[in-house]
Amino acid sequence: MRFHKQSKVHIPGQQRGNCLATALACIFDLEIDDIPQFENLMDKPGDEWLKAYTDWLLERGLEIATSKEPPEGYALAIGKSPRAINHCVVALNGELIHDPHPDNSFLVAVNFYEFFVEAE
Repeated sequence: MRFHKQSKVHIPGQQRGNCLATALACIFDLEIDDIPQFENLMDKPGDEWLKAYTDWLLERGLEIATSKEPPEGYALAIGKSPRAINHCVVALNGELIHDPHPDNSFLVAVNFYEFFVEAE
C-alpha cells in the first residue's frame, strides 16, 4: 500500500476532489495518475462515473462489494467529511488508516464500506 495525498481537493463550484482515485491508488499500490479521474465524470448525466469505476475494476478481475459492517482487509470507508461533503478514506480491517485529504480529518461517520472481490 502507498500513502498518497489527493492531487485535487474539493472547491465548491470549481472542482471536485479526487479522494476516490487517490484512495484506490493507495490500496492497489499504484500512482494516482494510473487511476482514472472518476470525479471528472460525476457531473455528467446518469452514472457514467460508476460505469467507468466498475469497468476499471473488471479489467483487474474485480468487482465492488458493499457493507455497513467493516470487512476484513483493505476497503474504502465512505461517509461525510468534517467539511460536510462525501468523502472516502482507506480502512484496514475496519480501522481507518489513511485519509487522502491533506487535512487528515477523516470522516464524521462511516456510512458504508466498499471492498473488492473477484469478479464472477
